[in-house]
Amino acid sequence: MPFTQEQKRDFISELQHYLYVLSYHEKRIPHIVSDGIYGRETAEAVRIFQKLHGLRPTGETDGRTWDEIVSEYKKNMQPIPLSVFCTGMILDSSSDEDMIYIVQVLLKKLSRHFNNIPGPEINGVYDENTRQCISCFMEHCGRMGEPFDEQAWNTLAAEYNAVEI
Repeated sequence: MPFTQEQKRDFISELQHYLYVLSYHEKRIPHIVSDGIYGRETAEAVRIFQKLHGLRPTGETDGRTWDEIVSEYKKNMQPIPLSVFCTGMILDSSSDEDMIYIVQVLLKKLSRHFNNIPGPEINGVYDENTRQCISCFMEHCGRMGEPFDEQAWNTLAAEYNAVEI
């Protein structure tokens, strides 16, 4: 099934976001604007990334290049521990309303940057919509089926900080 133009722009924007974040960790990758257009600047950033990672520097994002960019992005997104979630705490319907509210706000912000993370209604209630949004976030992070615990919170905070760069 072919992608729509909007889906292509979304994927390109996500790629550009990954490259933008990586450019702070690898100065040879130029900072690029996430505009959803695979132009000369994006192709050059991809080409430099490919060269640095032993891939054929074509400037085109094939499956292997995409996987390597996502892998590097995730490596560089190792969360810095925050003492917001207590050790052993899991976010669920019995959680404090304020904690649920904070998670909803962060997920809403990420939903504007990642097509595969929907934005929840911000209401401080761990309802079905919030559960589904958290599930999509966990899948995005490669932690599908795991609880939203301290590590998930730290990953969420790191992702949020990355989009705020």
